[in-house]
Amino acid sequence: MLAVTDIKAPTECTDALQKKGLEVILLPPLPLLPAPVASHPDMLIFQAGKLLLTHREYYKIARSQLETICRTAYLELTFIDETVGDTYPHDVLLNAACVGNNVIFSQKSISEQIKEYCADQRKKTINVKQGYTKCSVCIVSDNAIITADRGIASAARSAGIDVLTISPGHVSLEGYDTGFIGGASGGCGDTVYFCGDISTHPDHAAIRNFCAYHGKKIVCLGNTPLTDVGTIFFF
Repeated sequence: MLAVTDIKAPTECTDALQKKGLEVILLPPLPLLPAPVASHPDMLIFQAGKLLLTHREYYKIARSQLETICRTAYLELTFIDETVGDTYPHDVLLNAACVGNNVIFSQKSISEQIKEYCADQRKKTINVKQGYTKCSVCIVSDNAIITADRGIASAARSAGIDVLTISPGHVSLEGYDTGFIGGASGGCGDTVYFCGDISTHPDHAAIRNFCAYHGKKIVCLGNTPLTDVGTIFFF
């Protein structure tokens, strides 16, 4: 099992993942993206069924890491057609959250190939204003998410998804005032992993109770405040 995250992720977090028996893949930055998020997985890759979508330019930089993911998960690497850039919305082309049969994203900023995948696979799409959708969504189960974004929360509830809305902030992201709860987490099996200590968030009790209600346990990867690492992806 692979755990894929930001090359700048705290050592405490990546060491804890390795101690869990996971092989950690650290993604290098794509200089075309804003520097603080240039190595964030939720800006660089998106799994669309048996495909792994990425930027054509990124393959030249992260060929080894991408091919390891595809080989391990039996995925076919595919490049999106749009040009990536360091300004919105050209930086969030792959930033979508898959929640069961639902895919949450902003129609105005997401790659056309993700839209085509959703149509081909009859996925239910949930359109939101927030282009940094995956960053903003901690996926707890196929029908449950945690987010501080009220627009995402409202749209997800309307689609029948159970939502815990938490206070914004309290997540570290170098270069920005705050990070996001989705970027500081990742789910695998019956576990939701957090990069840092969830107890440092003011809504930690509600987060623990919500995860437990949905049959998930929490593992904190370190004792430091929560850190946005662009999501921890598991393959």
